Amino acid sequence: MAAFDFDDFSELNTHHKILSEGLEIFEKLFGFKPKSFIAPNYTWHPSIEPTLSNYGIKYLQGANIQKIPAGDKLKIKRHVLGSKNRNNLWHITRNVLFEPALNTNKDWITSCLKEIEIAFFWKKPAVISSHRVNYIGFINEDNRKRNLFALNELLENIIKLYPDAEFMTSADLGELICQTKRP
Repeated sequence: MAAFDFDDFSELNTHHKILSEGLEIFEKLFGFKPKSFIAPNYTWHPSIEPTLSNYGIKYLQGANIQKIPAGDKLKIKRHVLGSKNRNNLWHITRNVLFEPALNTNKDWITSCLKEIEIAFFWKKPAVISSHRVNYIGFINEDNRKRNLFALNELLENIIKLYPDAEFMTSADLGELICQTKRP
């Protein structure tokens, strides 16, 4: 079960408390408020969004679909990169997948570069989805070595193919999107 999934709507009160406490702890630890948020497994109910906004979150990271808990089932809602929702939160959707630990037989570099090419063709930023499971080596050191090497190769290829490419945080991308969307 994803962290913000639920079986009963009464659990939403706990979600608000968890978010409030977590965002306060983040600010105490790092000395600044986070600007972006990503729900595990892209699963959250829209009713938590005002809490996120109240704590300074401006950007929701995720896939192009959101899974919305509805008791015993999930509803699906589609999002577009740079869209703004009714809670004034901007969606930053990931459109490139680099998850080499999922399938060691797949050519992730070529696949990722193709997805980047498509994003750039449509004049969109390439927002890469990649998780820490790809780069940890506690259980399998080869996983870490192989995938860090692949990540380095991917980044070198991006720089070679797109010398003007810029690498930025999700918050920085969100700010750029906001600036270009303003009249």
